[in-house]
Amino acid sequence: DYVNLGKLINASMIITLLISLIPLAIGYSLRNYVPYWVNVNAENTSQISNAFFISSISTSFMMANYGSGSILMALQKTTAISIIGLVLKVMSVFATIIFLKIGLGLLSIPLALLLQSTLSAMTTCIFLIVWKKNNLSPDPINFELTYLKDLVFQSIWVFIAKLSKVIASQLDRIIVATIIDPLSTTILVFSKQAAQILNALVMHLSNSIMPSLAHASGAGDQKIFIKYTTFTIKITMIFGVYISGGVFFLNKQFVQFWVGEKYFAGEIFTSLIVVYGFICIINNAFYNILFSYGEIKKTSKALFLESLLLVPTSFMLCYLLGINGIIIASILATITTSSIIQVNGILNLL
Repeated sequence: DYVNLGKLINASMIITLLISLIPLAIGYSLRNYVPYWVNVNAENTSQISNAFFISSISTSFMMANYGSGSILMALQKTTAISIIGLVLKVMSVFATIIFLKIGLGLLSIPLALLLQSTLSAMTTCIFLIVWKKNNLSPDPINFELTYLKDLVFQSIWVFIAKLSKVIASQLDRIIVATIIDPLSTTILVFSKQAAQILNALVMHLSNSIMPSLAHASGAGDQKIFIKYTTFTIKITMIFGVYISGGVFFLNKQFVQFWVGEKYFAGEIFTSLIVVYGFICIINNAFYNILFSYGEIKKTSKALFLESLLLVPTSFMLCYLLGINGIIIASILATITTSSIIQVNGILNLL
């Protein structure tokens, strides 16, 4: 039913646009207060304020990208999403290095993130608009209020979870800058970069199976759904082990090659991000499986509780253990919330 599909997509895009404005509003409201929370010299106050506001703009584009990307995923356009995501992640690394070389300092990381998130949102939105133009009704504002109401109710859980996750994951930089110093924020970001890019490869692999899982669930074929679930978990674990091994042995060389040894956080840090990265890879597969089965509230609750625990734990462990404490906090917050809730959900399905 292409008419109703068009109405559903239009309603989703309207909700995405409205939701994506919230982080921007929060960032604009708080930008002048952030320098007082962070341990910086007076001359860096303006840069910290600008960096925070730029990060909030990036978060808004991330939310827009997630909304349009989710629609494309539902339309089984996972290959396009994966290619776009990976290319732009790599481009973000180059952009950060270039910004550092030309002397942008504290603004280098948020500007690179802004570039990545802006291009991600633009490309997924353009891709979606082109697909709609070629396959659906040409009326761009064809939607029904009923769809809008239903989607608002369903999407509020996902929105709260995703927004809290994005904010909590980006707060680690502010926490490190506050408790240690701004330079350590750069070390944190670069020492995690290789792991994040390689982990994304495996996550996109499980994401690509998501439409098949949703189709099997929608058809009520429990046997096929369990088959796809088992396959997703198995292939994710296998590739996750290989990727984790690559990060463990080559992360130091990656950081040295791109930005220099002074930005390497150490072997203990690398070991911790390997553990955390593997947990995230498995949790992402669990999330996709449960989400495809319709367990939207359960998956969103898991992410929200993880974010809620992550912030205070990060403050405490960063103060006690330095930069390594940030990753330990992430591991503890993830295992005690998302992992337990989602594993329990998977066991109930099987």
